[in-house]
Amino acid sequence: MAIYKHGPAAGGVPDSLVILLHGYGSNGEDLIDLAPYWSKSLPHTLFLSPDAPFPCEMGFGYQWFSLQSWAPASLLAGAEQAVKLLNALIDEQMANYNIVPSRVALVGFSQG
Repeated sequence: MAIYKHGPAAGGVPDSLVILLHGYGSNGEDLIDLAPYWSKSLPHTLFLSPDAPFPCEMGFGYQWFSLQSWAPASLLAGAEQAVKLLNALIDEQMANYNIVPSRVALVGFSQG
């Protein structure tokens, strides 16, 4: 899984993380372009924007979970699988940068 990064704008070690989660059929590169704007107000923040873990069924981009079935049980199972992977990614990044949970923000768009 690719993870796109920006910052911290002030340099040095980040004191917080913002994790940007893209929508269905997109990728992490799509949202990382927001980081330069936000980093002006958050100069000690590292922005991360990962690709979702699964290739999108539309034939381009990535998805956090399948939308082939809109049955509630199917959507719930997909979301539960995605949250396990996302939680592992967040835990890994918090450990890598020694960031506590209260200094992490998630920003999602569409399926993200």
